[in-house]
Amino acid sequence: MKKTRVLFLLLFICQPALWADRFAYKFTQGDQYRILTTVKENVYYNGQLAHTAEILDKIALKVTQAAGGSGTFSARFQVSQRFNTYWGVYLEEEEQTSTYTVDRQGRFSIAAGHFFPLTRDIPLFPDRELKAGETWSSPGIEIHDLRSPYGIAEPYRVPVNVETTYLGASGSGGRPLAKFDIRYSYMTKVNPHTPPAGPYYPVMISGTMQKILFWDAALGRMDSYTEDFDVFYYLSNGTMVEFVGTHSGKVIPAQILDARRAAEDIDKEIQKNRLEGVRAEPTSDGVKITLENVQFEPDSDRIIAREARKLDIIASILKRYTDRDIKLVGHTAAVGTPESCLELSIRRAAAVGNALLERGARRADRMTIQGKGLTEPVAPNTTVAGRIKNRRVEIFILEN
Repeated sequence: MKKTRVLFLLLFICQPALWADRFAYKFTQGDQYRILTTVKENVYYNGQLAHTAEILDKIALKVTQAAGGSGTFSARFQVSQRFNTYWGVYLEEEEQTSTYTVDRQGRFSIAAGHFFPLTRDIPLFPDRELKAGETWSSPGIEIHDLRSPYGIAEPYRVPVNVETTYLGASGSGGRPLAKFDIRYSYMTKVNPHTPPAGPYYPVMISGTMQKILFWDAALGRMDSYTEDFDVFYYLSNGTMVEFVGTHSGKVIPAQILDARRAAEDIDKEIQKNRLEGVRAEPTSDGVKITLENVQFEPDSDRIIAREARKLDIIASILKRYTDRDIKLVGHTAAVGTPESCLELSIRRAAAVGNALLERGARRADRMTIQGKGLTEPVAPNTTVAGRIKNRRVEIFILEN
């Protein structure tokens, strides 16, 4: 009995360590990782469903400097969307780079002209221990990109008051994680610094957001999150646009890719299988595999049957690098208008991408496509040989 009472007393004395925690961001220079997020939303005009959207965001992060409790990030943001037009693949719509600094509590320092990240200072941790169930308020920023179709050139900053509740310890994959409930709502008038270029534009924006965030205290960064959002744009022409959906994200650790070694190994496999017009080379982004003169039906995105073996082999090569995202870029020869060539290059990249999806080379959220049309020739279009080289699909195995 005495032994039990002593154990109980020790547990009581040590209890604060179990139910009170201090949270902060941690930074190590040279660290690299990725954040993969997906958005599924319905868009309504004056209460009527206009369309649905499925958006894929890929964020590649590197800590370039860590000093004084703060970390400076070099970040690349890739925004893609999936359309029924292109089957299962995501079409890249935008890629931007950004540099910013975050302190240990989560405050951002970033130049005014950057659109990404779209949320800042969320969460903002207090510099003290937190008990499970405790709620605190902090200021945050939500960025709205009103360039298209509203013609407002600068990032529109919406200040928000964030309510965060520490829900206690959780776990995922055997790792201890902290769980937070984060929510805010807002209504703000839109007063852009430069006049809108579009015929109509938002005059007021309102919204609500609730997020469940899982935090890796050992690494000092987010592990994953899910959120629900409901945002209204009240336009100058009287239209009300509503965006309702879910948003989820996950941090994916990035291992350093030896691009030169990988390209050499891939080239050996290409030569062993005698794939003509296929080559691999290291690039600053990873490894590029070029497929020259992929055979399609004339003026079509339908791949002819005899290309199946080539795609089987390419798929088997890509399966060796499943921890890497891939990006497919389509190119055409200068035959047709720039607009028709661009659309054809997108469709052909999509066709190759979907063929690789069918062969299990990647999940859809680990692959994006892009079309370049006739804008990046590698040979003169005045010869048959030159047009064959220009009519290509490039597959990038990405570094981060």
